[in-house]
Amino acid sequence: MRIKRILATAAVLTALATLTACEGEGERGESARPKADRTPGASLGLPSAGSLAGLRKLVEHSVDCSRFTTAPETVAIRSIDYLPAVEGDHKAWGVRERGICGEPGGARRAHGLVWLDTVHDMVAFQNREKAAQLAEIKEHGRIRATRSKVLLGTDIAVETNDAASRHGLYQQQFLHLDCRSGFTAPAGYRLEKAVVEGCVLTNYEG
Repeated sequence: MRIKRILATAAVLTALATLTACEGEGERGESARPKADRTPGASLGLPSAGSLAGLRKLVEHSVDCSRFTTAPETVAIRSIDYLPAVEGDHKAWGVRERGICGEPGGARRAHGLVWLDTVHDMVAFQNREKAAQLAEIKEHGRIRATRSKVLLGTDIAVETNDAASRHGLYQQQFLHLDCRSGFTAPAGYRLEKAVVEGCVLTNYEG
């Protein structure tokens, strides 16, 4: 009888030791898991670049950026055919660096203007773009075709009104920020929630 009690006690102690070890492994496993990336857009698989040079390299097959400058007076240009999305102080938009591709014009009309932005505050950027889109609709009844659409990555943005360039950027998983009331996308297109209320990220233009 005594031997049976000893064996039973040993079995209980073994079970407790095993349970404690498993719980300890679970706790270590939880702490070892990487924390979720809180960068807006990171979970959506959007492209990223750490610099303007990296962004320019990233989009080289979608955007003609053979002519490129970061000169402030050129970046701030407005053309009758190519209106930027970001206007005023770009830092207020949460933009760290900004450059422009294309031919600004001068004596001739501008050609192929595309703006590249590295963004450190995507919430500020999307809020500014939302306000700009709503103001555009209020003033003109629509968003003008000459105004650049904003295509976003995780921490980057491309402003272009060229449909061919946008098509290439969509293939690279960039998504367009659309803040029009009631906007939706048909089946087969991406439709993701933006970081600001009333806007979506999509590869559909309708």
